[in-house]
Amino acid sequence: MSLLPLFNNNQPTLSPSNNFFLNKTLKRNILFGFFAILIISSITINLYHFINCYLEDTSEYFLLDNNNNNSNDNKENLNYLSQNFLPNVSYPKLKDLIIVTGHAIYLGENEENWILEDYQKGNGQVNTFIKHIKKGVELVKENEESLLIFSGGETRPSAGPRSEAQSYYALAQSLNLLSSTINSTAQTTTSTTQYPLITRIITEEYARDSYENLLFSICRFNEYTNNYPRNITVIGFQFKKKRFLELHRFALKFPLNRFNYIGIDPDNSSPLGRFVNENVNSLGPFKQDLYGCHGKLLDKKLTRNPYRRSHPYQISCPELSLLFNYCPKNQSQLYPDILPWG
Repeated sequence: MSLLPLFNNNQPTLSPSNNFFLNKTLKRNILFGFFAILIISSITINLYHFINCYLEDTSEYFLLDNNNNNSNDNKENLNYLSQNFLPNVSYPKLKDLIIVTGHAIYLGENEENWILEDYQKGNGQVNTFIKHIKKGVELVKENEESLLIFSGGETRPSAGPRSEAQSYYALAQSLNLLSSTINSTAQTTTSTTQYPLITRIITEEYARDSYENLLFSICRFNEYTNNYPRNITVIGFQFKKKRFLELHRFALKFPLNRFNYIGIDPDNSSPLGRFVNENVNSLGPFKQDLYGCHGKLLDKKLTRNPYRRSHPYQISCPELSLLFNYCPKNQSQLYPDILPWG
């Protein structure tokens, strides 16, 4: 006898009611699967875009992450970006920086054509601004390895989006100070070449106070020459000399023996009044707040930025990006890292 079951050719059949129920369940499962695939696909696409936009493209966050352990990699990336968007340096190597700090905005040579604060009116300050400009042009002519920078941002709402630096440059042009040519003797040859003076006079248009006049001009020098300055000369009011020498230069760790300040004050202003005003409004506050990023000094910066400008120097000078954002809780604490000119 065979141990195998008998083969039955008859196929099992379902009743009409069971067949209808099976078809309905199958259709429902297929429909459910279709919608599940759509939902999963949508989630996958959105997750991909989120990762691509917010996690992979992190270059814009390099500027904000001061505590990132990969800060050196960030700086290299920023430097790569800056080199891609800047043309090659195509003029003689310049080593020394001359800064004329802006104090007002020029609209015309007479005092009524300047945008002045009340304390700047009627005491010979406009003539002093012109002396500062002329001294800067004189020095850049004397030193063929120097670059002159007029520094000052769009600080006055009544002047419109016009910077102190550009207005100083316009005044120098109106006085016919920029039209001459300069002789230059290359160190490797005895031949002398001439080039326009305007190639050695530029502007820095974001500074809102004296500390930023110095820091931003140093970076602007680097933008233009691809080097940081060997020596720095600042031209401004004599009563600000102590502030620049003892505070701003010190805060930026620039060597004292490579730093010079030329002070020119109005002839008919009160030395005592200048001294008191400087100590109360600037020198004293900067002694307490070395980087000018708290309280009164911060408020002054905000007031002097009516057009909400933001400087680009974190991109063009990535090695200084941490310094630009440095604001210690201990307001007199010196920036701890080494700087390129140290």
